[in-house]
Amino acid sequence: MRSTLISASLFLAPWLTACGSDVPIGSGQSNVNGAGGGGQAGAAGSAGSAGEGARPGMGGAGGSGATSSGGAASGGASGSAGTSGSAGSGGSTATCPVDSSAVQRTIAAKGARDTLIVSNTVFFTETVSATDTIIRRVQLPGGAVEAFGSAAQFPAQASAFDATDSLVSVGGFLYWRAKSGNEIWRQSFAGGAPTLIASVTGSFAFSQYGTTDMLAIAGTDLYWAQGPEPVFNSVSDVEYTIYRAPIGGGTPTKVTSYQSDGVNLPAFVPTSMHADSTDLWFSLTGAATSEVWRLPLAGGAAAKLPAAGSWIALTANDVLATAGPVLLRAPKSGSSAAAVWAVDTSSGYGLFGPSVVVGNGSVYASYLATVVQGSTVIQGCSVILNAPASATMATPKFLWQGKGHLSGMSYSPGALAVTVESDGVMILKP
Repeated sequence: MRSTLISASLFLAPWLTACGSDVPIGSGQSNVNGAGGGGQAGAAGSAGSAGEGARPGMGGAGGSGATSSGGAASGGASGSAGTSGSAGSGGSTATCPVDSSAVQRTIAAKGARDTLIVSNTVFFTETVSATDTIIRRVQLPGGAVEAFGSAAQFPAQASAFDATDSLVSVGGFLYWRAKSGNEIWRQSFAGGAPTLIASVTGSFAFSQYGTTDMLAIAGTDLYWAQGPEPVFNSVSDVEYTIYRAPIGGGTPTKVTSYQSDGVNLPAFVPTSMHADSTDLWFSLTGAATSEVWRLPLAGGAAAKLPAAGSWIALTANDVLATAGPVLLRAPKSGSSAAAVWAVDTSSGYGLFGPSVVVGNGSVYASYLATVVQGSTVIQGCSVILNAPASATMATPKFLWQGKGHLSGMSYSPGALAVTVESDGVMILKP
């Protein structure tokens, strides 16, 4: 059946989670009333499209007389009915398009949010509660899942696992944010307890489940976002701050900050950051727009790129950014941006992209999706697309389709790890 796009907003706050419900709204023959029968219970209606006049998912109602059985589960026209029958039972529940042929392995984990592949090891976070996260790891392809770090293992460092997110690695250590950016921790791959690298004071409420892409390593420094923190003497204003601290530990330095306007949603919220040898690149998402910025590591003012996007990834020469169904490529030099792809509005997806990664010359972007099949609206779907990172207006390949809220994504030459928040981690063949 042909699908039609429902456009998605280009802005969603980074702590938003998808609420997936499938809502068939009916099309085709009317199923308001069953046809009159000979006094016996009516037979079930044929499996077809739901009626245009009924409420979503309802089968055909009976006439007056004996109770009729309702429309078939797919919501087709009701069969012949007796008299004084009761309404038919519900129509079918449509499902998200599914293509899992690229999946090599699935790892069960409730509340999985972020993931990172280091060599042949996949690290991922599993949310136990608002203040308790377990970092797990597994060797590919078939290793057993084990706890790398948790409050139960290291009770003296329990705050390291309070809303743990944004996994990054360098020099044999795993680094992460905790307590919504108030703390940065690291732990050796070789074992031992985690170590507090840097901490800032202040109130926080960024996300009880943590987020992704909010910590970056640049040379000998760490950069991360913290917030929102209430602004002093203000009822409604909050501030998001980007900090820097030495990778081996030390006092954080405030690099830049962004405040709300005090009336609407925060004016700009940092949503994604990465670094290369010369610059920190980050995106700012607002109520009506999203922007990509460049901050020189050597010092100086930040500059805005001619590109929009809420989540970013870097190649040697470009910044890639997801902006709804469009994936943009902006040269780091600051010249005009081009679209790697722009998903056709008739392809069946309204898209919002929560993550993008680059590997081996290709770009992979995961999307939350709203699908329309005929007049059936299906929410809570997701899709992963990929194409050459250097392409312009390419037709992306559907690497995976299914149901669930995808969040973190990481790449290695032999595997693409993706977290599905309600289910766990998928290992795909890129």
